[in-house]
Amino acid sequence: MGAFERMHPEEKVFCLSVVMILICAWLTMVHYAAPDTRWHVQLNVMFALVTSASVVALVPFDIYTTLQDHHLPVIQPLWNTSYWLTQLLTWLILPIHQIYADAGDFTVMSRLNTAVRENLIFYSVIGFLSGVGVIFLVFVESITIFTLAQSGMAISNMFGITTGMFLMGYGLVEIPRLLLRKADAAYMLQRSQQRVAELSDELEEAHKALAHSVLVVQTTANTMPRRHPLRWAMDVIDKEATELVPMRLAGDMRFEEMGEDVDYDFDEEAGLAALRRRLKRTITVYMRTKYQYQAAVRSAFKYEDIVENVKRAQQGSRWRFRPVGASPGGTVVAEATERLLFLWKCVVRAPLLQVTAAVLAVASGAVVLAESTIWFKYFSGTANLSVFSHIIAATREANQVAVQVLVMLPLMYMCICTYFSLFKLAKFKFFSLTAHSSDAFSLLLSGSLVCRYGAPLCYNFMTLLPVVTENGRQTVFDKMQGFGSHGTLSLIISTFPLVLPFYCALVAFNTFNRIAENCCGCCFGVKRQYNFNEEVANTDMYIKGGQILTAERQNQLAGLPIGDGILPASGAATPTHARAARLSSSGGGSASARGGSSGSLGRALNPGGARTAVREFDLMGDSLVAGGSLPSLAGTPDEPSRWDDAKSRLARAMESPHAPSLP
Repeated sequence: MGAFERMHPEEKVFCLSVVMILICAWLTMVHYAAPDTRWHVQLNVMFALVTSASVVALVPFDIYTTLQDHHLPVIQPLWNTSYWLTQLLTWLILPIHQIYADAGDFTVMSRLNTAVRENLIFYSVIGFLSGVGVIFLVFVESITIFTLAQSGMAISNMFGITTGMFLMGYGLVEIPRLLLRKADAAYMLQRSQQRVAELSDELEEAHKALAHSVLVVQTTANTMPRRHPLRWAMDVIDKEATELVPMRLAGDMRFEEMGEDVDYDFDEEAGLAALRRRLKRTITVYMRTKYQYQAAVRSAFKYEDIVENVKRAQQGSRWRFRPVGASPGGTVVAEATERLLFLWKCVVRAPLLQVTAAVLAVASGAVVLAESTIWFKYFSGTANLSVFSHIIAATREANQVAVQVLVMLPLMYMCICTYFSLFKLAKFKFFSLTAHSSDAFSLLLSGSLVCRYGAPLCYNFMTLLPVVTENGRQTVFDKMQGFGSHGTLSLIISTFPLVLPFYCALVAFNTFNRIAENCCGCCFGVKRQYNFNEEVANTDMYIKGGQILTAERQNQLAGLPIGDGILPASGAATPTHARAARLSSSGGGSASARGGSSGSLGRALNPGGARTAVREFDLMGDSLVAGGSLPSLAGTPDEPSRWDDAKSRLARAMESPHAPSLP
C-alpha cells in the first residue's frame, strides 16, 4: 500500500487500469471458453488478452505525460515490454499453440512437430512479405542494420493499420445499425426465427458428421487386431470417443454410405492421429452448433415475449410482463416484478437502444472525419479537423483522470469496432467464438488476432490527435515506432485512411452483399453461403423457424430442455437432431439384438451386444435407428484377414462422394 501511495497520479491510474483489464480478461475467458478447455489454453489466452489490453491502456498514460511535457521513466520499458510481447504472441507462441491444441497426435513431441510443420507455410509467407518490405525500403530510403528492427516495426504496423481500416470501417457502420435493429422487437423476432431454422439445418449436418466420425472409430476399434502394434493408439481414440461424444448414437451408416474426404491409413500412427483429430473437430462443431441453436431459441423467445406483451398492452391489458404461456403472478411482489419488467423491456428498452445507436453513429462520424483528414496535418502541418483532438486540447489543463478518460473512450470504441468486424470472420467458419462452447483453436486464434491489431490501432489513434504533437512534441510510442524517419511509410499511413468514408458508404448501402449475390447467382449459378447482412431474406427459413419455435415453446411449457422431445409431425418442420439420442425400442429388435461392437465405445453404444458388423443408420426417419444390418464380419477366418478386409471396405467407402462435409 505504501508503494502505491508513492506512485505518480498517472501511474496510479495505469495500475487501476491493469486491474480492470485482468478482471475483464477473466470474465471474457469464462464467458467464451468451453467447460473442458485445458488450463494452459486458458492461461495463454488470458495472457494474450491482458498483454494486448495493456498496450491500449498505455496510450492515455503516454498522451497525458506528453501533453504535460514530462515523460516518466517507466513508460519506455512498459511500451517495449507490452509491444514485443504482443508481437511474440501473435507471430510465434499462439500460432504454434493453436495447431498443438488442434492436433491429434499422441505425444507432446509429435504434437509440437505437427504444430511447427503446419506453421511453416505461415512463417514462409510472413518471411516473404517481410523481405519484400525490406527490399522496398532499401531502394526507396536508406536503412542500415541498426534501423532494420525499427523499420520492421513500421512495416508491421503499416500492415495492421491498412487492414484494420477496413475492419474498423465495417464496425463503425454496423454497430449503430445493429443497435437500431435490436430496438425493433418484431424485426428481431423474424430474424431470430430465420436464424433458428438455419442453425437447425447446421445442427443436422454437424450430427451427421459426428455420427460418421464415431462410425469410423467404432469400426476401426472393432476390426483392429488386439495385438496390432498401434492398438494402444486406437484404444486412446476409443476411450476419448466414449468420454467426449455428447450423446448416445444408436446405430451407424452402412459402409456404402459412409463416404470420407480424408483417406486415413490405419496402419500408420499419422493416420490414427488424423482420425483422432477429426473426431475432436466433429465433437467441437456439434457442441458449438448445439449451443448456438439453444441461444438462438432463447433469443427468439425473448423477442416473442416482448412482442406479445406489447400487443396485450395495446389491446387494453394492464402493464404486466409475462412470458408466453406463463400464468399470472399471484403475489404483490410478483405483480410488482411483472410491472417493472414491462417498463424495462417494453417501454424503456427500445428508446434507450435508439438513443445509444444515435450517439454511436455520431461517434462513428467523428472517427471517419478524423481519419479522412489525417493527410491535412501531413501536408499543411497546421490543419486540425479532428473532433477528438479539439476535445483533448480544451481539457488538457483539467484533471488528469478526466483527460485520460476522454482519451480512452474513443480509443476503446475504435477497438470495439475493429474486433467486432474481426470476429465476424467466424461466419467463414475457420474459427468461431460462441458463449461457453468455444474450442481451444478458436480461443487461441482470437487471442492472436487481438494481439495483432492492438499496437496498430493505438498508433492510428495517436495520429488522430495533432494537438499531442504540437511544438515538436512526440509520444514515447511514436518514437519507438519510427514512422517519422520513413517518409514513404508516413505518407502511406497519412493518406490511406482517405478510403474510409467511401468504404463506410459502401457498407452502409449493403453494396458488397449485392455484388456477392449477383456474382454468385449470375456468374456461378450457386447460392451464396456467407452473408454479412442481418436482414430477413429467406421467407421459407423464416416460416420453418416459426414452426420450430412453436414446438420448442411447447417443450418449454412441458418442462423439457431446448432441443429435446420434438417429434415429427405432419407438415411441421421439426429438427431431427432433437431425436438424435432416442433409441428405437420397437420394430426390428433392440439395439443389442441387432449387433454390438468391441471396444469401450462399442460397449457404450451397445451394452451387452455381440461382436458383429455395424448397423444401418438413418438420420431422416422417425428414429436414428433403422432396421437391418450388414453381414457380420465375424465369419472371417482370423483377425489379420478380417483387419485387411475391413480396411479395404473402409477405403472403398472413403471414396464415396456422400460424406458430410465439415466447416
